[in-house]
Parts: sequence; structure tokens; C-alpha cells
Amino acid sequence: TLSLHDALPIFGNNVRSLTSDEIQSLERAGNRCEDWNRIRVANDFFTGNITNCVFSGDCIIGRIDGTEIEIEPNVMLRPHLRNSTIIASEIGNSCIISSAHIISRALICHNAIIVNTGCITASSQTGSPCVSKTFKRAK
Repeated sequence: TLSLHDALPIFGNNVRSLTSDEIQSLERAGNRCEDWNRIRVANDFFTGNITNCVFSGDCIIGRIDGTEIEIEPNVMLRPHLRNSTIIASEIGNSCIISSAHIISRALICHNAIIVNTGCITASSQTGSPCVSKTFKRAK
């Protein structure tokens, strides 16, 4: 069985392990994980906008920086991961994930928005659900 660490559809091999400083920063922000060694991140990963999340299994996290994205004309939001449980999933760059009860075995493409969601999941037989929408980054 392949894990996300074997086949990386968004980032290819451009991922790395978390540093000890990044793990401490994530924990100070209320994030939890039973085994931080199973988390991979984009090479330009940033911890500052990830709060109160639980990570489990093999996860890959992109750059969730503070650069605003335009979700509607003249409506700007800053990417973040907040108050969510993420299990064995890959999250692209500049996503907004807030109050997602469970995201499991999902491929969340760059710039996706998931807010106040009960469950996004797929079984090992059906593959990963993909959530994708492209937004413009603010200038």
C-alpha cells in the first residue's frame, strides 16, 4: 500500500520533515500530533497560520502564509489552518481550512477553502477526494 510519502501528487519530492523549532512552534499554537515524524511539509513551509489542529497519519502541508487571496471581487482572506482534524491528507499552498471536523485521505489542492465542514473522507478503495478552486493572490 502506498502512503502519501510514496506518491506526492501536489509537491512531488519537494517536501521535507519538520524541524524541532517548527514542531515547538506548532505545539505552542495548540496543534497536536502523535508522531510529528509522519508530517512532511513544503520546502518553504511557514508555521504562523496553523492553530488548534490535530494531525494524524502521513500528512503533507504546503505553505500557509499570510499573503491574502481574493475569494470574490474585493473580498480578501488570509490562508490558515484552524480548529481542524487532518488525517493522512495532503494540503496545498495558501489554503483556508477552518473548523473542519475531519479531513481524511484527502488531496486539498492549492488555494482551496474548507470552512465549517463535518467530514471530507475517502476509503482506501475509492481513493482521495480532491478539493480545488483557484483564487487570485492579492497584490
